[in-house]
Amino acid sequence: MADNHIMRFDIDEFTERLKTLRESKNLTTVKLGKALGISGATISRWENGKRKPNVENIYNIADFFRITSDYLIGLKQKT
Repeated sequence: MADNHIMRFDIDEFTERLKTLRESKNLTTVKLGKALGISGATISRWENGKRKPNVENIYNIADFFRITSDYLIGLKQKT
């Protein structure tokens, strides 16, 4: 029996939200990267959809911006 309640990571939502959040705080990718202990190039790759962050980074980003990780990754219930 198929589970209709599988959650999905929405990369388009994530990239848009990350960039919007970063810009709303007037941060460069380098400054955000320093705050999170990673490189600015990594932030840029995430924003461009070239890479996905790991779970730890998702939690760290959400904590930094004081949002939920579900919101950050555009978590949606599969219908």
